[in-house]
Amino acid sequence: MKVALLTGSATGLGAVIAHHLALEGYTIAINYRQSKEQALETLQNLKNLGASDGIAIKADLSDPVETEALVKTVLSTFGYVDVLIHTAGPFLRERKPLTENSYAEWFEMINGNLSSAFFLCKNLIPSMRNRGYGRIITFGYDRAEQATEQFYRGPYASAKTGLVSLTRTLAIEERPHGITANMICPGDIRKKEKDAAIYDLVHDKQVNPSNPCRAIIDTLDLFLSPASYELNGSIINVTGGKNIFHEIDLQNFSKEPSLKKGQWVLVNPWDNEKCEIIDISIDYYGRNLYTIKDTKGEKCGKFTNYQIQEVN
Repeated sequence: MKVALLTGSATGLGAVIAHHLALEGYTIAINYRQSKEQALETLQNLKNLGASDGIAIKADLSDPVETEALVKTVLSTFGYVDVLIHTAGPFLRERKPLTENSYAEWFEMINGNLSSAFFLCKNLIPSMRNRGYGRIITFGYDRAEQATEQFYRGPYASAKTGLVSLTRTLAIEERPHGITANMICPGDIRKKEKDAAIYDLVHDKQVNPSNPCRAIIDTLDLFLSPASYELNGSIINVTGGKNIFHEIDLQNFSKEPSLKKGQWVLVNPWDNEKCEIIDISIDYYGRNLYTIKDTKGEKCGKFTNYQIQEVN
């Protein structure tokens, strides 16, 4: 029996991976923080795909006590964990200069994206050492390994680049115990693409090659292979080359859709919520930066064209 613990796997990319691993014969422990209904729906899908022994566990991974309890529950249920896939982690609700973030906003990003990985590994790795085997996969963002400046994304970028160092440190320290640690850095993947990938896996047992989730799954399979012990401490950008800035990329910024103030759009980081453009500026790279407000006036943030969709 192959056992995988997947964090943040009730919805989104984590759920895509859970469906894929179910088809690969894994027994899966789903972790969720708030999305209980979606977690149970995902768990039922996994059982329909053959992963009948899976469980879903609620835990806030920014809390070390809840994280320790999560790991204890998984180990007491299955006896061991072969694979840890850590996709959980909050994203910025709003883009703004670093020093305009509150202490709470800073700690939400650091604890949710970085400290959570430490809490998980501290509690899980001893059992992996005892068995002489383990595969740990973390998730970053494109070019995270370069630790470049991230305009208006300071807390999130700080957490994820810290996660790069944590991943590589685990790789070198745990190598003698048969444990590898690697990171996948996806590009922007829209909700509709994740939903389509889950549909494909449930109905066709594989993801359409044109869906960016397919490349994530293929990379994941490479890292999870028992023969991949020499693939360790790797940070792989899976973006279709979009993480590489060429002259042609800069020229293409001028070809962005001509969105206007007052126009309604769907905001990807806000679960495709319908919102209004209230201002347009230019970011550090020369791209349009759209200031977005929700219908209730409770949220306001800045997003690039790649994070919003025009409402038809």
